[in-house]
Amino acid sequence: FMTGLLTHPAEMHAFLHGIAHFARGVFDRYLELGVDGVSCSEDLGTQRALMVSPKAFRELLLPEYRYCFENVLAAGKTVWFHSCGCIEDIAADLAGIGVSVLNPVQSRANDLARIKDATHGRMALEGAIDTAVLALGSPDAVRREVARVMAILKPGGGYICAPDQSIPGIPEENVDALWAAARELGVY
Repeated sequence: FMTGLLTHPAEMHAFLHGIAHFARGVFDRYLELGVDGVSCSEDLGTQRALMVSPKAFRELLLPEYRYCFENVLAAGKTVWFHSCGCIEDIAADLAGIGVSVLNPVQSRANDLARIKDATHGRMALEGAIDTAVLALGSPDAVRREVARVMAILKPGGGYICAPDQSIPGIPEENVDALWAAARELGVY
């Protein structure tokens, strides 16, 4: 992909816009059907950084996302944007084009306070409960994890408590501990 941007920039821009145009058409059809919102699933981050530089994201991808979501947002609908990995460098950009909810906000890959500061009041954050703690920790460890994340993401609103990944096999007692802690600590 990046090599193509360097060697064939016009073609790559046209390619990306073609994908965005198709997605916009799908979203327009959803609007005709009366949906309350749309979801876009893109994995832009690795566990340590973005897959492209923030500059490349802003120049190449962000305008296409803006185009994709334009009609959805103009209709007053919600845009849920999924991206795994470290995306703290572009969270504010996504909020800036009107993304309503960022999911799943991976706890180990991002600075949660930085994402909260960059998006507060402009975009809800969903996830951030470390799945490794859910899968391998005790119910007490799960409760501590929920409390830790809530202390960072809950103040001022805009946080949806949820695991930062969906994996099978989480012990039932840990799932119960997650939702009990969320109910207790998540009241605004």
